[in-house]
Amino acid sequence: MIGGRGMAEPVLEFAQDIDLKVVTPLFLGSATQSKAELRPPSIKGVMRFWHRATGPEGLETEAALFGSSGKAASGQAPFLIRMDTAMLSGQTLDHVKAPLAYLGYGAINKGQSRPFIPPGTDIKLKLVFKPSASSDVKDGVLRSLRLMNYFGGLGARSRRGWGSVVFADDLPTDFDDLVSRLQDEVAALNIPQSREARYTSFSGESRVVALPAGKSWEEALSTVGQQMMMLRNPKTSPPDYPWAIRDVRMVSGYVKNGAAEQAPYRAMFGLPHNYFFGTTKDKVNIEGANKDFSRRASPLFIHVHLLQNGQYAVVLTFLPAPLLPAGQKISMGTQKQRTITVSLPTSWGAVEGFLDHIAGQPGAKEVLI
Repeated sequence: MIGGRGMAEPVLEFAQDIDLKVVTPLFLGSATQSKAELRPPSIKGVMRFWHRATGPEGLETEAALFGSSGKAASGQAPFLIRMDTAMLSGQTLDHVKAPLAYLGYGAINKGQSRPFIPPGTDIKLKLVFKPSASSDVKDGVLRSLRLMNYFGGLGARSRRGWGSVVFADDLPTDFDDLVSRLQDEVAALNIPQSREARYTSFSGESRVVALPAGKSWEEALSTVGQQMMMLRNPKTSPPDYPWAIRDVRMVSGYVKNGAAEQAPYRAMFGLPHNYFFGTTKDKVNIEGANKDFSRRASPLFIHVHLLQNGQYAVVLTFLPAPLLPAGQKISMGTQKQRTITVSLPTSWGAVEGFLDHIAGQPGAKEVLI
């Protein structure tokens, strides 16, 4: 059995078996980087994230459920995650093209992917709770797994749909059943309509959109990836999505004149947010001006869900929160112009516009927050 490294064996009272199934390739590095490797700490870290994402109460109870260290340490977590063996895989993808390569950038380079744990793999976990674990602790731990199951994933590029996992023995019967379950999970969070998030978590401004997406994981990821690519390109973006052409004009203006009023609207999808102009070979690097905040993960989560009927669905979850700490600026730089600092856009229009576009696709349904 594999547990937390260096942890003393507690007296155990209650255990629950959890069977997960990998839906899309799961990229996780091993010590050698020649194989993908999944271990309990990786799963526990994602569970901790989704517990925090429930809102202020999740932040307050995080240490009680997942443990902590430091001066105000609460000690070890009241539960362990066990696996019969570490999961290793050397499988890779070759000749990967857009839109899959677009969504997998970083884990997929020049058509070649990093090693991954393949779709269809069963992950058998055992949650083992200490005798002192209360029913609230157990419920909170299981809820974090459910949120990962419906909205998130494991490993690199999980916010772009890679590494999606589901409960193997509890698949929704069809798309409508999935939407009903999503609605139930969101309703159970009791999100105040007026609350704005201080960090990445569910709030009154969050949105969840589900879209039927074909008969394979490749088709599901390609469906959403193609839409993202189309809306990014000013030549293919529809009239009701003006942000692509505004951004290209703004960035090309900076390349020519060395000035810009603000960062591109689409920088709100996450940082860095770079541009390359093929005709002039200009590359514009856009990131947080402070090196401590140069990167920011996307507030948009893409999850692919397998259904009992063999179909797939894409779940898009938008958890808006301040992209950078108050007062922080964005840096725009290129070889031909001096680096400048600008402010972030003041709205989420580019992200909201993308969600509006997806919600308008045939069969799509939006969950009420």
